[in-house]
Amino acid sequence: MKKPIVSIESLEQLEELLHKSCSQPLLLFKHSNNCGVSAEALEELHFHIERTKSSATYAMIVVQTHRELSKTISDSLGIRHETPQAILVCNKQATWSASHFRVNTKEIDQALDNVKK
Repeated sequence: MKKPIVSIESLEQLEELLHKSCSQPLLLFKHSNNCGVSAEALEELHFHIERTKSSATYAMIVVQTHRELSKTISDSLGIRHETPQAILVCNKQATWSASHFRVNTKEIDQALDNVKK
């Protein structure tokens, strides 16, 4: 069964997801609605989700509509803001991030496989 991608729309929701990362990985995806590279990265994320057995939670923030939340993510995790961007969070800390064409199925699979080890 395909896992949903949670849409992050509030600080409280972000904090809840970060807290949940203490028990299962969280993959945050920063998306730009007007960027072709971001659209391709989102397709890669969907492809990954369709075939993964990972217990990760998947969440997305659209930077045009939630710019301050996007900035909060970058600031709190110590990751420079980029879009598209994927950030793997475990125990409320970024353990991996990728942007632009590095946000692909192979890279996401590897990052999540490394969590298991």
